[in-house]
Amino acid sequence: MMFYQTRFFRISWLLLLSVLSQTAFAQDLLYPHSFTPATKIPAGCLSKSPLELKPNNELFFDDVIDLHSPIDTGSYRIRVWRIGCHEPGRSAIAVNFQAVDEAAGFIPLPSAELFDLDGNKNPAALLLFPANGPGYLRATASGSLTKLTEDNPSGVTMIVDTDSDSMTATQYNEIVGLRLTFDSQELIIGVLNYVASLDPPQFEAPPLHGRYSGLWIAADLPRTGLVFHSGGTLSERLYVFTFWLTYIEGAPVWLIGESDIGPEDSSIELDLHRYHGGKIITDPSFSEEDVSSEIVGTMTLSARHCNLLEVDIDLTSLGKSSRMMQLTRLTRIAGFDCDQTQ
Repeated sequence: MMFYQTRFFRISWLLLLSVLSQTAFAQDLLYPHSFTPATKIPAGCLSKSPLELKPNNELFFDDVIDLHSPIDTGSYRIRVWRIGCHEPGRSAIAVNFQAVDEAAGFIPLPSAELFDLDGNKNPAALLLFPANGPGYLRATASGSLTKLTEDNPSGVTMIVDTDSDSMTATQYNEIVGLRLTFDSQELIIGVLNYVASLDPPQFEAPPLHGRYSGLWIAADLPRTGLVFHSGGTLSERLYVFTFWLTYIEGAPVWLIGESDIGPEDSSIELDLHRYHGGKIITDPSFSEEDVSSEIVGTMTLSARHCNLLEVDIDLTSLGKSSRMMQLTRLTRIAGFDCDQTQ
């Protein structure tokens, strides 16, 4: 009997994978290093876990609620607002729970649901980071509000996200209802639509984190582009490495820049180096002394949003001019997309 059950399970699983392989969801599920799961919040929106993020002034809900579990009671101040993203038209719904009674008993985390103006229900989750963030930051793993808030007197902020296919990223940023269910209690909160001027982002300018890595181009510069790589080392050093694929007097050339960077830096200034010497990779090996470099200019690189960089480049020391330009993204990082809502 066990043989048939095992065989049936395997066949069922293969059939499921066959069906899933027809969908975009399957790509995310079967090839997580190649595709980024589609959620309502851009992956690059929140650069830092909002765990201790304080609510802003535009609150959709602010009240003290007496909560009950089968064995305990506790009073919690609950506040709801939107955190803006730098990606146009995008935001994250945030909920802050603050224990009012220091002696509050065990209160389980609530379940969450989002529904639109037509009443369509979408299962959601309370997360310590958006759903495309590290799994261990999921709030549901901690078990209770009591445990989450006991060491955070100003409260704990969580993000409401849903992977429901019936709610689009656009609908998520319109007027929605948020239902929080605490055991036998239910709290329904109206969340207004995202307004950029009222719902500020986490940082005034987005940090240049790893999800900005990729190939970037300017519309008026054919066969030219910037390779941008934001990386780290085993020693936890963060750095930026860039190189321009461009031309000088009609000949192709690389202009290379490299620098350390902080996790909240949204702009970085780089010296641009041009290299001479060396040999082609198929020739016999050569030494480092065979390669020389010179600084030919500077570049200031600033993030604007996941698909837009601003560059201020100065090549006057090379006898050329200076220029400010905007670069748009040509490629995304497989499995590590910055804005998978587009």
